[in-house]
Amino acid sequence: MRKFKEIKMSGKATYGFSDKHNTVVGVELDNSHDIIRVHWLLGTAPVAEDLFYVLLADKDVRTMIARYQVKGRQYPFLVKKRRGPSGDVDLNLFVGKPKGGFSVTKKVQSLHITCFGKLSDVIDDEDKIIDMYIGDFVEIVAKELELTGGIPSPEDLLEKVREDVEYIPARKIEDISDFKNEVTKIL
Repeated sequence: MRKFKEIKMSGKATYGFSDKHNTVVGVELDNSHDIIRVHWLLGTAPVAEDLFYVLLADKDVRTMIARYQVKGRQYPFLVKKRRGPSGDVDLNLFVGKPKGGFSVTKKVQSLHITCFGKLSDVIDDEDKIIDMYIGDFVEIVAKELELTGGIPSPEDLLEKVREDVEYIPARKIEDISDFKNEVTKIL
């Protein structure tokens, strides 16, 4: 089962000519495969830390996280954090497995946070900024937010958000089913 949510975040601009910024993201939760997808829909790129706190406070995301924590992981993992010279951050999740007397490692997920604290790398032409297994999301976000002592309550997480957050009605693909490509012939 998939759930769709839209979240509007408004806050103080981190750079540029404007004092405020608006971001709208679409959150798609695929419960049958434990996948979280975040689509950048409108406005400026989302502030990574604020988006992470909002997602971790969401009840449906928390349900997926609880399921992940019971299920565990198939392969051992390591999250590496690299800070670039401009202040940008790369978060990479690697998995490893033994093979004979050797080890085989592979990067399976990554997130890039700009020097302005924003998630802006687009993975594909659908503008997904997060598209990963919930367990990989948990481990990457826990590393970035330094959540070593457990996850705070939803209320405590939302208090950390520097932006105004509002769930808005999700506009799904079916909402444009009556749109058309054919031009109207008036000449």
